[in-house]
Amino acid sequence: MMKRCLIDELTHLKQSSKEAVESLEEFSDFKKYLHVERSCERKLKEILEEIQGENRPHLVLICGSVGDGKSHLISFLKNKSPHLFTNVVLHNDATESFHPTKTFEHTLREQLKYFTDKALASRPFFAPHIVVAINLGTLNNFLNSVYRDEYKTLAHYVKETGIMKNNWTHQVRPYIEGIPIRHINLSDYHLYELTEKGIISSFQEELLEKITAKTEVNPIGRTYLGACLSCPVAQKCPVKKNYELLEKKEVQRSIIQRLAEVNIKYKTIISPRTFFDLLYHILVDAKIGSLSSDKARKKKINSLSDQDFLAALLPNLFYEIHQQLDRFAHIKYLEPSQNRTSEMDRLTIRFFNTTDLQPIFRTYLDEETMNLYNLHALLNRVENADLKETSDLRRMLYLTLLRLDNLYPAPNDKNIIQEDPVYQDYVRYLYFWNKGNPRAIRNLYKSVINSLYSWNGNLGKERVQLNIGRKQASYIVYQHLKITFCSLKVPPKKEGKLERFSTEMVLHFQAEGSKRSHHVDIDFHLYKLIDQVNKGYRLSHQDHNNYVNFVDLLERLSRDGSQRNKVEFRHKLGKDHHTYQLYLDEFGDYVFKVGTS
Repeated sequence: MMKRCLIDELTHLKQSSKEAVESLEEFSDFKKYLHVERSCERKLKEILEEIQGENRPHLVLICGSVGDGKSHLISFLKNKSPHLFTNVVLHNDATESFHPTKTFEHTLREQLKYFTDKALASRPFFAPHIVVAINLGTLNNFLNSVYRDEYKTLAHYVKETGIMKNNWTHQVRPYIEGIPIRHINLSDYHLYELTEKGIISSFQEELLEKITAKTEVNPIGRTYLGACLSCPVAQKCPVKKNYELLEKKEVQRSIIQRLAEVNIKYKTIISPRTFFDLLYHILVDAKIGSLSSDKARKKKINSLSDQDFLAALLPNLFYEIHQQLDRFAHIKYLEPSQNRTSEMDRLTIRFFNTTDLQPIFRTYLDEETMNLYNLHALLNRVENADLKETSDLRRMLYLTLLRLDNLYPAPNDKNIIQEDPVYQDYVRYLYFWNKGNPRAIRNLYKSVINSLYSWNGNLGKERVQLNIGRKQASYIVYQHLKITFCSLKVPPKKEGKLERFSTEMVLHFQAEGSKRSHHVDIDFHLYKLIDQVNKGYRLSHQDHNNYVNFVDLLERLSRDGSQRNKVEFRHKLGKDHHTYQLYLDEFGDYVFKVGTS
């Protein structure tokens, strides 16, 4: 009997594999093995147990985006706890086939016939409960379809419980008393958690542990033990070596951190399905994975050049993932080689001007990693060749070193790349903001206020430059404006580990003396710009266009300040500065005055 190749087992992780296509009625052994319980599963079980005691039919909406695991969650619970689905009808808007002459709205309307406004008013009993797995876009389209007037109660429920809101922290009503509808929104649950010490992911860590476990119960690990160790190309196979590297806890945590970073910085949505797809593509190089026969794969692996071998290694596949998966295009912006530091500059000069590369690699990588990827032999071949003939290979070696150091640094604190301090501060503020702890983010409030004063040019404490007419160098128009922060609108939370949170912060401010408050949404890139402004960065025209929401906040605060009663002018003549005031006196007359009060 021919042994299965490790690549064949890893293919189950691909988004295009049949394992990725969920059915509410089926749950394979592979899915059972990989299943990891999440808090959203426990919440759904509570809802299903609750409605089992109800005679009145209830609607349970399992909402989310594509690949969130809606169907997986239902099929797992149906397989494990079938009693929860007694007198329950299941409907999956994404995978069930529809009548060719019916639209999805028509099909959904038939499924929800007991939850029209008319049916709810008549309070039908002894009809089945309905569980619907539905994408948020589909739900929104249905509530705005030709049937919208029949489902005003459902629309009211969706609005009041905040199902469609991106910022879940404003959701204050988990359900509405008297309305037989419950829901769970998987989009509220990230693949990682926020803690006071940073980002962790018990879900992803457990998945990676299951995937890399070298045991008989793991079909991937079983194939590794039965086929890889005796394979004739084992020492040359990048897939085997990538799988062995992924087993390292430090590598797993680094991948989790990078994926959380790309989500927070670039709003890349990562679902369980796309996470599995990424794992496949960072383990199996496309040139090898595209071959269907075991013989062809072995032949390809045997003929790999040094450069192709390096390109097929996990660190390089991870940072080049945009070439395979468009969804992860922003990972290229986390590329270690783009992080210029004095340490990197010295390394770059030394790397491309020496024939002795071994000491450089030993400085940043441990011996185990060097042996895993056959780096000693590869470096010997490069060192014994002409510099010009190996320039492309040296470039690939350089990138491999940086990327390996980034994902699996040696335990000697000699990392080439340091963590982004601005990002780390943002994550810390993000945690305390979601926790509803205003004292812990007081410096964030101060930083935003200081940047508002400096946004149009720094004129000193509590002065804001006004953009009136065409911009010119001779005159500056400004007003005195004291900006204060308002109370945090996020309710405080007791839990130390946050599983549901927003990756943006909403802060409220007001001008002193005004009763109106104004808010601004702060994402990572706006926070980074605020930090730069406070360090003296002068904004470009493009910056003003990119952050219209911040410009709008400043204008609204300015209108609430003293602008209507008094403005001041500064006239620059060479090295001299002259100041003037235009203000409204107590009799309602405008007064122009030289100098400031």
